Amino acid sequence: MAGVSETIIKLRTEKGWTQQDLADRLIVSRSLVSMWELGTRKPDRFSVERMAELFGVSSGDIVTDVSFVYYSQEELESIEKEIEEMTKSNSSENETNEYLAAIINSFISQLSRKNRTIFTSRYMLMKTCGAIGNDLGMSEASVRARLLRLRNELKDFYKERRK
Repeated sequence: MAGVSETIIKLRTEKGWTQQDLADRLIVSRSLVSMWELGTRKPDRFSVERMAELFGVSSGDIVTDVSFVYYSQEELESIEKEIEEMTKSNSSENETNEYLAAIINSFISQLSRKNRTIFTSRYMLMKTCGAIGNDLGMSEASVRARLLRLRNELKDFYKERRK
């Protein structure tokens, strides 16, 4: 799965836009768009959401890399702690955050488009469950239930990779 930089380039060029064209539509500088595409800066939540609107895709199609996860997020932190505990008890080698990020990236890449959008909207773009529900035509309770299931699937996914 392509990273954010590659995705922005691909979507922009598919529209036939220059970096300046995209910058004008987002009301940012061309140099900022360039930095996003080079991977030296990451777009903020608002910019990702606006690009998704402009390109006619979901924000989850743009932000698909776990490096956008805000680790202060309680729900995802609890999953990481559980995975780290399993790692300590099941492995003699010390696995790094990079390994955990690779596991999460792999998990995200195998999700359906809707589940990927829900997961990335919550944990990478920090949207509320209500906002995600509004975006996808779902109830807030349905979004919460799906997130709970996705967190459990992530734990199972990790356990399977450890076998």
